[in-house]
Amino acid sequence: MVKYRKNSTVSVGLIKILQTYAFSKGVDFLNVARSCNFDVARLKNDEARVSIKSFELMWLQIVSISKDPYPGLNFGLQMATYYPAGSLLFTMMLNCANIEKALEVFVRYHRLMADIIQPRFQKKGNLTHLSWESASVDFHTQPHLSESLLCTYHSILSRLTPGKLTLVKQCH
Repeated sequence: MVKYRKNSTVSVGLIKILQTYAFSKGVDFLNVARSCNFDVARLKNDEARVSIKSFELMWLQIVSISKDPYPGLNFGLQMATYYPAGSLLFTMMLNCANIEKALEVFVRYHRLMADIIQPRFQKKGNLTHLSWESASVDFHTQPHLSESLLCTYHSILSRLTPGKLTLVKQCH
């Protein structure tokens, strides 16, 4: 189990995406929620926040039950599907004059979705480096979460820049 900042939360919207992911993998989300002491009635309040600990408990149980070989990528695809369909953040990004302004909005308002990570971006010449920081999650011990973030970032940026996004591998 990872140690989190005391008040780390995710939006109920992220839990709804987790629910959709669970159903897509044949996992009974209601049983998982009950076993993790999560009240599914909270899903009706779009402004609700959920502790990262609750999210992690449900996530790990769903991954275990589903036996999904690529949980991070598949969850990331679910998140990427959600963003254009109902995200205020994505709508704000779409209304920016250019990708740099869209990334500024993404970084500035990302906490609307979750405060467990904080995206960062930095321009170096004609390349933009997109990364994240977290005081809550150890991404080295939970690589599936990194995979889901990378998949989501790629999908969002691809939708913002149709046919113009080129990924560059960076080695440390």
